[in-house]
Amino acid sequence: MSQANLRHSAARVCLWFLCVFVAAGYLFQAFTPLRLTEDGVIYLTIANSAAHGHGFVYEGRPLPFPIGYPAVVALLEIAGFGSSLYLNLINLLAAGIGLVAVRSIARSRKLPDDAIKYVILGCLFSFILVKDAAMPLTDVPFFGVTLAAVALAESAACLTGRAAWSRWFIAILLAVCGISLRLAGIAGVLALLFEAWRAAMRSTKAIRNAATAVFVANVAGLIGGFIIWSLQPGTAKGTLAVRILQVYGTKPLWSILGDHFRDAGQLLLNLPISKIPADFRGISWLAGFVLLTAVTIAIFRTRAVWAPSRTFLLLYSLMLFASAYTPGGGSEPRYWLPALPLFAIELLLAGNQENLSSSPLVRLTLQSYVVYFVSLGIIAIGYSCFLTISSRAFLDAPITSNFKSQYEAWLLHRPMDDGPDPRVLPVLRTFGGNR
Repeated sequence: MSQANLRHSAARVCLWFLCVFVAAGYLFQAFTPLRLTEDGVIYLTIANSAAHGHGFVYEGRPLPFPIGYPAVVALLEIAGFGSSLYLNLINLLAAGIGLVAVRSIARSRKLPDDAIKYVILGCLFSFILVKDAAMPLTDVPFFGVTLAAVALAESAACLTGRAAWSRWFIAILLAVCGISLRLAGIAGVLALLFEAWRAAMRSTKAIRNAATAVFVANVAGLIGGFIIWSLQPGTAKGTLAVRILQVYGTKPLWSILGDHFRDAGQLLLNLPISKIPADFRGISWLAGFVLLTAVTIAIFRTRAVWAPSRTFLLLYSLMLFASAYTPGGGSEPRYWLPALPLFAIELLLAGNQENLSSSPLVRLTLQSYVVYFVSLGIIAIGYSCFLTISSRAFLDAPITSNFKSQYEAWLLHRPMDDGPDPRVLPVLRTFGGNR
């Protein structure tokens, strides 16, 4: 057997090992005790209220939160499946749908099969997906639903007639479902409406006029619906839209942009900023700037080959940059999760056109980065699985630090400290499941 064949066989064995490892790791951490964040407490409290017929309210009042995820959780609770295991299985199902969609998008964009494997492994070994797959949050369901909508749009763009329009309709319907999970889903609806309108412009005049009218009406409806929805009573500090706009009066623009570069940089580094020494955290900002600049250049160089996934990526990124974290808000790289595979696809497409693989130095750099990225992903999966089996490690982990007293009362039946948060223990007892 030649040396080239030996290397190819070794790469295939390594790839199969990684696939088995990552599948086992995700399935194993589905059995973790309930992992809560502030948003998770709010979502599950709203779901519990809805399941008991009290409406989608939090502490007696509606919040400007999309109700899609609480509605699904409420249905699970009514059916007797409202526990952390089933919430995590929903996440795994959504992640699987998203990855199948990524494969479909990459094939529609003519990415080679070997490159598609790297994109999918990049998603699976991203610490963001590893972490959020075991949390009751909307990010992984949004990842699955939104990318499924984009994948259908990609296939519809290659068809004509009734088959195309039926796919456009389902794609836009899925994108609307994305809004029920996260407000940023508006980017998906706008992107697919625009792409459907572009497709209609290649048809007869009557269809062009009808498509333009539908496009304008839907955009106006989305904007009007957002204004009405955002005026719901939220907290005493004002409505959602008002609170976001107020941030621009309290933080300089460069600081707001830096927040988004910092979070995008964690995708490239595959490392949460909390794990980077304080003196070196600027590398996250730099990595985000490098990533977004590289993607922008890649899109510019391949601008002749436009696609619905690219329109979505641009609109979604612009929507993230238009938002602002409230003062004191933490890092949120999870918001970039749906963009992760699309960034990779754009970079790999541009790399294929430039034939970068012909350079030994570039190949070595890329291979070293893949090893680095996957190694950190293996550590993230291993750590998450360890938290699943070790109650002591789970209680000492950063993810439980905000509610440690409540976790100890729930897991170890210890008395709580004075002044505990009264919201958390009922959520743990209702949805905790595995202990």
